[in-house]
Amino acid sequence: MLAGRDLRADDARVSPQRVVVTASLANRLWHGGNPLGEKITTPALKGIVVGVSSDFVYGSLLEPAMGTVVTAYHRNTGYLGQWVIRADNALALAGAVEQAVRTAVPDVASVQVQTGRDVVAQDLGQQRVGAWFFSGFGLVALILGVGSVFGLVAYLAESRQREFGVRLALGATASRLMTHGLGAALVPVAVGVVIGLGLSALVAQLFTSALVGVGALDPWAYSAIAAAMLGGAALAALMAAWRLRRIAPIDALRSH
Repeated sequence: MLAGRDLRADDARVSPQRVVVTASLANRLWHGGNPLGEKITTPALKGIVVGVSSDFVYGSLLEPAMGTVVTAYHRNTGYLGQWVIRADNALALAGAVEQAVRTAVPDVASVQVQTGRDVVAQDLGQQRVGAWFFSGFGLVALILGVGSVFGLVAYLAESRQREFGVRLALGATASRLMTHGLGAALVPVAVGVVIGLGLSALVAQLFTSALVGVGALDPWAYSAIAAAMLGGAALAALMAAWRLRRIAPIDALRSH
């Protein structure tokens, strides 16, 4: 609660009803003023605001938090209601909770105990299946991309044997050759990574509505992709340069 009080059981029996509104709704209706004691009227409700709560998600995690009116509701249908219990080990507590309810209310028809993870899994089931499906495609694409970059850089480095031979004959050191080969491989790959990440960020905006709890511009995902691409290029360049640094200049000059 941000202001006022919470609802009580007798709030369901008075008229007009006592209600609690969320902060975003209070700001929208009363423009930052004090909503306590104000009347709120809808086709299905006439109430007086007694409290203001923080915004919360209602119904589904796929929907954003929005303005909500909370009322007390009186039932005479034998429905026991719902309780939320916080525990360090929810699975271990489930059996004890069910037994306690059945002991307190022996004639209860059914008791359903769910952990918070179960509730979230049911709500986001389709999204999780889609996430695993497209993550698999993304992983395959990443492996193919890194493998392609590795092979291309290795091929280009091997094709520069004559250049390496000339540099060795002119007195270049092995460390200088490795530095030159690494730089020549990383610069074009880095340019491609920057362009690719920029295009990915633009395309990712189209799928923002399908993302739950993850931003379209997740820095860790983009950093991991860039590191994988640059790492593959660097490894290929270093392996080729390490092998070519021991080649005799005359053998390098004879290569085609």
